[in-house]
Amino acid sequence: MKIRQIMLQNFANVSEVNINVNPGINYLIGENGSCKTTIGLNAVWMVLKGLSKKGSDVFHAERFRFVGPETTNAKGTLVLWDDKKNIEITVTRKITKTSTSLEIKASDNSVLDQKFLDDIFNLFTINLFSFSKLTPKEQALALELDTKEYDDKEKELYALRREVASEMKRVHAVKEECHHETKVEPVSIVALLAEKIDIDRKNAEETTEVQKKYFEYAEGIKEKNREQVKHKERRFLIEKEITKLEKEIKEREQALAKYENAHRAIPLPEPEVVPEEIKLPFLESTENIVKQIEDAEAINEAAREYAEYVEIVEKCDAQSFKLTDIQGKYDKNKEDRIRYIQSKKLPFSNMTIDDNGGLLVNGKIFQEPYFSAGEILDMSTRLAIASADDNQLKYVFIPGIQNIDKKRQATLFETLTKSGYQVMVELVDTEKIGDNSILLKEGRVVDSYDENENGDENAL
Repeated sequence: MKIRQIMLQNFANVSEVNINVNPGINYLIGENGSCKTTIGLNAVWMVLKGLSKKGSDVFHAERFRFVGPETTNAKGTLVLWDDKKNIEITVTRKITKTSTSLEIKASDNSVLDQKFLDDIFNLFTINLFSFSKLTPKEQALALELDTKEYDDKEKELYALRREVASEMKRVHAVKEECHHETKVEPVSIVALLAEKIDIDRKNAEETTEVQKKYFEYAEGIKEKNREQVKHKERRFLIEKEITKLEKEIKEREQALAKYENAHRAIPLPEPEVVPEEIKLPFLESTENIVKQIEDAEAINEAAREYAEYVEIVEKCDAQSFKLTDIQGKYDKNKEDRIRYIQSKKLPFSNMTIDDNGGLLVNGKIFQEPYFSAGEILDMSTRLAIASADDNQLKYVFIPGIQNIDKKRQATLFETLTKSGYQVMVELVDTEKIGDNSILLKEGRVVDSYDENENGDENAL
């Protein structure tokens, strides 16, 4: 689906304009402030999505600022051509300072609504720079990747991530201070990039396979390690108890030796003989009870210590189980996060999701100044093509094309047109460059920037 016409009335600084759009490459040419972006991007976006202050793919604006001075409303119309159904669709959106209305007419009289416009709209292609203007988190969400559930569980890793980032920054600073003092032969960047892309692809495939094997092997190791931790903890407690008992035994042996020496030093008197005429009654022996009494204190102390030991062992086991359980949940959360990201199948192997749920490309935020305008265009073009639906509008707006070198322009145009896109290019200039160029001056279509044109009564 492509755009055949763009028509505006009293929209922003455009009084009235009617532009036929070529299915291939189109140029909107004019000085700064000539309404190139207003016509080629803002108007198209407004007609398809309306105006809003909130939302991920809406045109963020206050509607009253786009109502021109001539009437109380602004109107934008797009004439679309659906090459699959061979029908023409006219979409008209009218805005006032307080309301918006939408009208869609199809040549086959089919009934279409805002959902149809939402379905044909592609945030990645309407403006190739729009994706890079989103925050890393918004970029990930645009790719339907929301890791918040997992990231909230890993906030404690923030400090470690910051430490690694600081070290990376330091290393990069050291790297920047390195200079080549010998002659360096130029190399083919195109060939190296092609080789790098191939290597990145192979590395991604091998990394995925190794990660899969690692997770399977690591799971078995973790289970063994958990058992070993339990055995070590119990062994430690028993060894501690043995050491304590050995110390007590040594102390008691020393005390026993002392008393035995003292006992031997006391002379034993000769027993007196009880007269035979005196008969003693039979007395029950209390020797066993006395011994039990003497041993009771030691036994009770040992019993108390054993009870304490059992209690400590139970607490240690409980804490060990708790720690193992937490560690298991932590490890599982990390594995679940990786599996979740892998299940979403990011469009390119050099894309990753950081600990805050934001998108990274080659480990960097996909925005200027981390990437040049040309690099953003290249990646955005590939992303747009990869995410495109055959039923979506194949219209691309490219601002500031003069900032891109000619070779990259040619490659970009060839890639887009081969993929079936029509391209609207914004160029700051005052002269047309071909039949498919539209020259704008102060929101009007003109044939040239000649001061004598357009009815200048004071011109000589």
